[in-house]
Amino acid sequence: MADPSLLERPAFRSAATGLLSTAADLARFIELLLDGGAGPSGRVLPATALQHLSQDRLSDAARPMAVADLGPTLGWGHGVAVDLEPQFPGSHVGRFGWHGGTGTSLWVDPTAGIGAVILTQHGMGGTTGADYVESFFSAVHAR
Repeated sequence: MADPSLLERPAFRSAATGLLSTAADLARFIELLLDGGAGPSGRVLPATALQHLSQDRLSDAARPMAVADLGPTLGWGHGVAVDLEPQFPGSHVGRFGWHGGTGTSLWVDPTAGIGAVILTQHGMGGTTGADYVESFFSAVHAR
């Protein structure tokens, strides 16, 4: 059960922090993304919103600045990184997601029809996934 103080309205609202969820809920979110934005009760995300989310949106002018954080093999959609080349054997260009700084990571590979989430709450120490996160997603794609 969540600490009740975590459920209080923050002074500054940000989609980048303070989000609470469970692995089961995030797995349902992955299913929604893999189903093109449709959930069990109907469409939740318009197809165009999902396209904007999951496609590299970096301009040629912005790309050199982004490489410092993302590296040369990742682009940026609307709030998520997008693979510009396969990151693991079995993964595909267009896989999208993000590593959170506290050891959380969620990625969806629409071409492979898979997605996965890991919730460790162990800081990664940088913008790329820690070794254990990279090992996790390597195993996911080796399935």
